[in-house]
Amino acid sequence: MTTIGGLLGLAVQTPIGAAIDETRAKRGVVVLALAVLAITAAIIFALPSFWPVAIANSLMSIAGDVSVPRSRP
Repeated sequence: MTTIGGLLGLAVQTPIGAAIDETRAKRGVVVLALAVLAITAAIIFALPSFWPVAIANSLMSIAGDVSVPRSRP
């Protein structure tokens, strides 16, 4: 499950970074990512079976790409 989420997070890291660089609502994107992290953590706690955890872990990896520090131009 961790491998699936890690590979997915790696695959979407560049497109998410480009989308964040282009958006004017950076704070809103970060708030949305934090909400996704909270919801997926609750899903893992409430439904500890393969598919819910695999999907939640994948969403966590994608949301984690939003919070990666970036340099400013």
